[in-house]
Amino acid sequence: MDTINAGEVLALLNAVTADEALLEEQPDNPFIPRRLTRRRKQLCDYCSGGDDEGFVRQAYADMTPRQRRDRDHKSFLAKYRKLRPAPASNEAELREAAETFLRERYGEGTKVIHEFTQWTISVRPDLYALTEEETLVAVEIKSDKDNLDRLYRQLDSYSRFSNHVYVALDERFLTKYLQTFGNRFEHVGILLYGEAGLGLYKEPEPLLPDTLVAMLRAPELKHFFSMLNNRSRLPGSDYNTYRDVIDAVYTQRERELVARQLFVTRLRGGRPDDVKMVDYVDPLEKQLLFDELLKPSYWEAGRMRRAVKLPGVLELYRQLRQPTLF
Repeated sequence: MDTINAGEVLALLNAVTADEALLEEQPDNPFIPRRLTRRRKQLCDYCSGGDDEGFVRQAYADMTPRQRRDRDHKSFLAKYRKLRPAPASNEAELREAAETFLRERYGEGTKVIHEFTQWTISVRPDLYALTEEETLVAVEIKSDKDNLDRLYRQLDSYSRFSNHVYVALDERFLTKYLQTFGNRFEHVGILLYGEAGLGLYKEPEPLLPDTLVAMLRAPELKHFFSMLNNRSRLPGSDYNTYRDVIDAVYTQRERELVARQLFVTRLRGGRPDDVKMVDYVDPLEKQLLFDELLKPSYWEAGRMRRAVKLPGVLELYRQLRQPTLF
């Protein structure tokens, strides 16, 4: 039952109710039973079964006389949906099968997180996994009762912080998925669920995530300065200040390398202190850049937050580093 035919169903229910009342008043009228039988059959055709017809009739009975007369389909649908149990979905079976696939494919030591959340992203993978080899794997599940309306945004976002991305589809979605998303997301692996269970339909192509810094929390960003002297002189201790200073002092490659280790450490249940910065960057070089950055000339007067003058710092980069690195 939906908003497209709810009005027609209400009109039919009004007619059936009127005929039933009229039949009590005129039991000998031969035309009323035949008309009532025809309308009842129409009502049955609108419903998916006997139980559904019972929910329809109960929802109609719960309406006020005015709602029935005005054919208030919104009130009718609200009552109907409250009475009718939600249709069964195969999401639980698909989710369990997808988790089993991840452990069989990547090893029993794979850590699987259900409904992974992160405040810096607007979507969340149904399954997010960290393998024994530190591969980051995202899985989006589309059961037989789902739709693909948000799938583009979901897969596009997962591709920015995962090495492998899968979509686990009920088989009814395969054709639509290939037609709509196949060319855009050629790197996404496909897990297909049907009567025979879950199977690998298409292998994923490996990715190199480039936005893992955005996945870090403030204490993890602060860890970028753990090996530096004078870090207490930072003009701010908030998330945005940390991001600005990190962008100025570290190259993109360094940022992503350290961010990956911090992110993986968190997924494993560790702490930022478990990551040793000296293993990934040159402490002396970072200290020189950081000291230069702390000079008042690199900050706008009266604005001590989010005011790093990047051009001056980048020029210092060019003086300290080999030309081949730029």
